[in-house]
Amino acid sequence: MTRDEYNNGGAYIVARHGEQCATRLTAKKAGEILARIEKRRELTRQARELSNPSLGEKFGMHHKSISRIVTCLRGGIKPYRDVTLADYALIRECAAERHRLRQEAALHSDASLAKEYGTSKSLVCGIGMGTRWVRI
Repeated sequence: MTRDEYNNGGAYIVARHGEQCATRLTAKKAGEILARIEKRRELTRQARELSNPSLGEKFGMHHKSISRIVTCLRGGIKPYRDVTLADYALIRECAAERHRLRQEAALHSDASLAKEYGTSKSLVCGIGMGTRWVRI
């Protein structure tokens, strides 16, 4: 193969600004990827609302105290002063829900989406950032 054949595409696919990904990905699939990225963002936002610092603000405690309650290092024998046993149960339920949301968000990670749709992780990341497939 000569240099001119190589530069013009020859036997290889020349990837110029999205041409290669266009052969693997349709607009419908790119839209599905974008929808799943938005779902991941929403799940992550919900999990962030249940973080230890935000739970600490709601209950008037330090985030390290919330962590000790979640890991059962505190609360059974020597409870904190203004927190009831029902609050302990609620804090642990919030932590379990946060864990579930994070696991569900991990199903929509860039790597898992790239593997499922047969594209690269950087393409999925570009779709999520709005730099690739911007017209969908």
